[in-house]
Amino acid sequence: MVVRDVAMPAELVRRALEEMERLDISMIIESAELNVSLDRGENWFPHVTTVTTAREVEGLRPDLRFSKIVFHDHELEKYLSSDFLRETFVLYRLGDGMNEVTVEGINKGAGLLAYVEALPERPTRTFAFGDSENDLPMLEAADVGVVMANARPHVIERVRELGGHVTAGVLDDGVARALEHFGLIQLGTDPF
Repeated sequence: MVVRDVAMPAELVRRALEEMERLDISMIIESAELNVSLDRGENWFPHVTTVTTAREVEGLRPDLRFSKIVFHDHELEKYLSSDFLRETFVLYRLGDGMNEVTVEGINKGAGLLAYVEALPERPTRTFAFGDSENDLPMLEAADVGVVMANARPHVIERVRELGGHVTAGVLDDGVARALEHFGLIQLGTDPF
């Protein structure tokens, strides 16, 4: 069930694609239906449709209905050199060598709130789990934000400021441990 499918304004997407092409930044642009790699010679997203020019992206998706752009850390300096990109988009440093940009209002927090609004009955509490900077809006929107120990320090600190919970890392069953901590599951029992 899709409860919220929003996109960046088409003209901003067009300008971002042109600017990133001008700056020679390889990236992937994502939507709910289509992900396209604008490959500037790196071919680092071979599993998606790959093009080499901004105009080809528009040829694949004439309405330019995309919600975010992702690129590697080594492209960050080029990205930050553009006043247009820096001043127009919200940048999330993902901490895994990747960066994500979108516009204000398109984030996981807005998605969580839309999902809760679409439920037939409001839950007693909402829990959100995350380990990256782009999870912060969702962790802030939830009644209980839970951050994994492998998150960047400023993400952990923000969740602590919100009164949230820090759990084990993703690879150490952090979600399951947090669910047990809140009494939502019991670990160590085999129901079969």
